[in-house]
Order: sequence, then structure tokens, then C-alpha cells
Amino acid sequence: CGASHSGFVTNDGHIFTFGSNIDGQLGIVDKNLNKSTAPLLVSSMLQSGIYGKQISCGSHHTMVLTDTGSVYTWGRNTQG
Repeated sequence: CGASHSGFVTNDGHIFTFGSNIDGQLGIVDKNLNKSTAPLLVSSMLQSGIYGKQISCGSHHTMVLTDTGSVYTWGRNTQG
């Protein structure tokens, strides 16, 4: 859980996020969606054949460790 959003990875590697999206921390395509109370599939990862293994949510960002050992991040990025 982050400060204002959360996420989870299903057993089959699908990544879902929900909560605030003010800084893009949900990782969804719709940049106009400011928040969601329902879990949303991070479809861009799935469409690229990328499957999650672990997820970590910070104050305004999200990080995912994939099944191949790569790490992807998205969100505010004001501190690198």
C-alpha cells in the first residue's frame, strides 16, 4: 500500500492498482482518471507480455518486479 493507492499481483501475474492517480501512480492508460475505488488492470504491461511477481507502492509511485527479474516503475518521479 502506498500513501493514497494500492496494488496487487494475481497468481497469473496480472497487475492491478486502485486509489489516487493524480501522479500517474496507477499505471493506467487513461491520464484523465484521477482515482478509482475499484481495482484496474495495468493493461499496458499485459499487452506487452509482462507479468508481475511482486509490487510495491510508495507515496506517489509504484514499482513492479516481473517474472523475468526486471523492475518497472511509474508515478510522480520528482526524486529520480
